[in-house]
Amino acid sequence: MRFDLLQVVAWLLGLWTIVTGAVALARAGFEDLALFTPVVEVAGAPLTPLLAALSLLLGILLLVLATGEVDDRTLRIIGVICAIAGAVWLVEPGAFQPYLATETEHGTRALIVGGALVAASFVPPLSIRRPGIGR
Repeated sequence: MRFDLLQVVAWLLGLWTIVTGAVALARAGFEDLALFTPVVEVAGAPLTPLLAALSLLLGILLLVLATGEVDDRTLRIIGVICAIAGAVWLVEPGAFQPYLATETEHGTRALIVGGALVAASFVPPLSIRRPGIGR
């Protein structure tokens, strides 16, 4: 039996980003296919349809990479990219405001997601042998 912390972290983060992205897209609607408006609030954070779609794609990517044989190198790279985006949003939250409705809390969340992925990617998987199996 094998327990991989990276797989669990990537699954949880992937599910969370899929849910928040899907809820934001559902709230924004699809009438005029605008990317930057309306701005809707999900889980205390404002999202534009573009940011919601990016969250949805990130969640799907995390689930795909965490399924089966875990690709720790790619998940680590995604974690670093998320952390870099979080740092940029913390330093300059208004730079992407018109397009993504980013605020400093987006930066904090992206840093947490990136840090969790990077930290979990360095934890080796735990293999557990059950008694009587595989002798």
